[in-house]
Amino acid sequence: MIMVSVPGVCVILLAIVICSSAEEFAADGKCNVTIIKGIGKLTLPTTLKANQTCIWKWNVKTEPFLYINFQAFNLQSSVVLTVYNGHENDSKAVNWTFTGKKEPFMLATASGNTTFVLKTGNFSVKKIDLSISYNNKSCKMGFHGDNKQFAGPIYPVTTKSMLKCSYSVMLNDNTRKLMMFFTKLILKKGSLTIYNSTHLIVEYTEANMSKAADLFAPEGATSLDIKIVLSTSQTQVIEGGFVGVSPECSGEVNAPVTLTSPGYPNKYSNNLDCRWIVHAPKNGDTLLATLEDVDFADVNDRLFFKDGMSISSPYITNFHMNSEKGTLVMSSQTCFWIKFTTDEVYTAKGFKLDIKAKEIGGRMTNPKGFIAVPKQKAVNSSVHFKVGSDGTQTMLKILTAVNCSVTCYDNFLLAEYNFPSKKTLGYKPIISTNEKRPMMVVVTPNNGSKTISFNASYDAQTSVEYVNLNDASGSISREKALNNLTWIIHPKAQGHFMLEFSAVTIPNDGSLTISNLAADQKLTVNKTSAERLMRNKIHMKANKGIRIDLRLKQSPNKEPLSIQATYQLLSGCAVYKSGNDSGNITSPYYPYTYPLNTNCLWSLPSMKTKSLVYLSFTTLETRQKSDEVAIRSQNRTSNVSTAINGFVADMVVNSTQGMQLMFSSSMNLKSNVEYARGFSVMYDTIGCGGEVYDDGKITTPNFPKLVVKPVTCVWIIRVNTTGAKMNPAAAVANISYQIKHSKQSKYSSLEIFDGNNVQHSEKIPVILNDGLVVKNLSTSDTVIVRYRAQKNAAGFAFEMNVGKFVCGAKNMCKNGKCIHPDWMCDGIDQCGDMTDEKDCSGHIIPQPATAAGGVSVMAFVLSMLGIIVLTVALTCMMPTICRKLKLRQYRSFNDLLVPVNT
Repeated sequence: MIMVSVPGVCVILLAIVICSSAEEFAADGKCNVTIIKGIGKLTLPTTLKANQTCIWKWNVKTEPFLYINFQAFNLQSSVVLTVYNGHENDSKAVNWTFTGKKEPFMLATASGNTTFVLKTGNFSVKKIDLSISYNNKSCKMGFHGDNKQFAGPIYPVTTKSMLKCSYSVMLNDNTRKLMMFFTKLILKKGSLTIYNSTHLIVEYTEANMSKAADLFAPEGATSLDIKIVLSTSQTQVIEGGFVGVSPECSGEVNAPVTLTSPGYPNKYSNNLDCRWIVHAPKNGDTLLATLEDVDFADVNDRLFFKDGMSISSPYITNFHMNSEKGTLVMSSQTCFWIKFTTDEVYTAKGFKLDIKAKEIGGRMTNPKGFIAVPKQKAVNSSVHFKVGSDGTQTMLKILTAVNCSVTCYDNFLLAEYNFPSKKTLGYKPIISTNEKRPMMVVVTPNNGSKTISFNASYDAQTSVEYVNLNDASGSISREKALNNLTWIIHPKAQGHFMLEFSAVTIPNDGSLTISNLAADQKLTVNKTSAERLMRNKIHMKANKGIRIDLRLKQSPNKEPLSIQATYQLLSGCAVYKSGNDSGNITSPYYPYTYPLNTNCLWSLPSMKTKSLVYLSFTTLETRQKSDEVAIRSQNRTSNVSTAINGFVADMVVNSTQGMQLMFSSSMNLKSNVEYARGFSVMYDTIGCGGEVYDDGKITTPNFPKLVVKPVTCVWIIRVNTTGAKMNPAAAVANISYQIKHSKQSKYSSLEIFDGNNVQHSEKIPVILNDGLVVKNLSTSDTVIVRYRAQKNAAGFAFEMNVGKFVCGAKNMCKNGKCIHPDWMCDGIDQCGDMTDEKDCSGHIIPQPATAAGGVSVMAFVLSMLGIIVLTVALTCMMPTICRKLKLRQYRSFNDLLVPVNT
């Protein structure tokens, strides 16, 4: 017999009432729940214990699907969600597994017994973000944002029902223009229809899905609707997204057309995202783009090209701040996909791009064959050939060429020849560098030519072995090669990756070519430069990748061969936290040698109350003149130093307009300097200071009052050396200063450096006496004055007058150093070569010479003599003083000097 208390019965009845009448409430935030309603929302617990399992079971009727929308999905990597299309213990139930962070997505389960199983790992979970809505009536989902990804519903292919869904996409920013794209589209017995309200824009089916193009919403529309009809008997994939683009510079256009950046030839604006789809007027045409003008503010402003009409089309190239006018870009399709993006910092004039359609002479997709332009009386325009098939490299041999020029491209210019008349050709074969794109051959008649002839053969280079690497880190290694080799390293991530070779042994007739796929950059290494390659790291952009080609003319077994290298994702530049008031910035891997192909850009602190930034370089060493460190402002770029080695003068820059420190290195091994540390610079935001020239005055804020706020001030005093006839050292700084409120010196400090760099200059001693005017003469043409006042205390004040002292012939050392007249013949070698102590009539004549530290030599000598006399006197008097002390009868110091009877 089971006994149940009355309170216990009440609790059980209450639980039954809650579960039957408020199922959605019971499911919210609970770990183990059975759901019986077909419509509702589900929020999972935000925290879970280690090794915990939560199960949610649906037990509803489906008509014929249960649609589950994951509106927010963010799980730690140790947490796994498994979804069963049926009960967990049903061996026939279809299941899906999810973890990590995902964009919103939909599951269309064909079972009313759908089960969720959430499992944690060996650690507790403090934050889970899962927001779910579900229903068994309609397949609908909405996406809102300004740059969002979306995907078609995930469903079991075993069901026989037709799946019909409707999606909506909407921009949050109604000032932008909506552009939709598809990165993957596989339709089998299905369709995808896009419309705006009731206006049909496009419909894709299995017959035309290969032509899926990016599309723009109608003028003024910030949303689009999508209808998806899928036959669930076969796997079908829909992946895409939408983005808000700049409306003033985006849309579909037809060639011929001239595209420019917004506002050209005036400056473009910040944060642009311009996108164009350019169509050729005829299906048989390709497009040729000519860069007629280019002026970009920095490396982040770019013009991208893809070969097709969607974001997923093959990448061709991009134009940047170092691109040259007149550069050509060719398509192998009938469309260009073009994007122009700018950052939030600087602006410039922009670009002008001329795009024309060109008739193709033929599309040659056979592995090998011939192309020809037969003799004819007149050829009015260029003839284009697309040669080779995808997946192979192509070698082209020119057999005959008369009265024409021949240009060959793949992504980049391969060769350019001019043939004025028939002759025996001795040109080397032309080999493409990109196996993913055919070679484009352009034959153009010379001006005034009446006849033209061109014949060439082409052959696919199938003896090349390709290795594709897409991991975040990895290695390449080869000791023997049966044929030529190509490695494509493409981590498919943002940021940079570093390539480092540990072994490079190349035969005499071999070469190793490293190509940057993000720009037209190549580094070719032969046997003599292989050792230098191993001493240098190389930086590349990870989202574009790198290509490494090993080419061997003879049999590789005849000579030793070894290629070993590693790569890994990393931060492209040295660690630096933007916004800090002070700190240190270094080149990558400082103090060790910096990599090839480095491009770093640091924004210096910029605040309204602290608009000045003080920079002091510890080191600046570069391999070659093309590697540079520069300070960039809104309107100009100034190289810090063009010297290969040496110290850099300290500087104070005004950062109110947005100052940047830039460091770049080239991608070559031609320099004789194999090692260079790069740079290390200390920066500090200062409240006052600047550069001061002759006949100036500098003071602390509100002089002669106390400095009541914490502040750092740096003045760089530079002497105008125009009047110095011999060299810059013939004119030096003549300074004098006085202090007020010197008792506050423990809360503030004043430093004076004799030189142009505080880290490599001697300090001039500072005398802190109120009202005393202290005079100093520098030994160089630059003096740096640094004042600091601490927090929570007042600091002393000072005023300094700045002048110039020009040396006459009598005050010049033999080595060109300028000295003060008082320093001549004082027994001290201020020149450093003793020329100031020569011709002194055979003896030293003491002179009241003020040294660089401001201390009189005569005063120093007299002080030493006084100390000696006082010591002798005390020694003689000590016995008498001791006797007096024993009697203790003295009344004054004079009594100590009276003899005592013993």
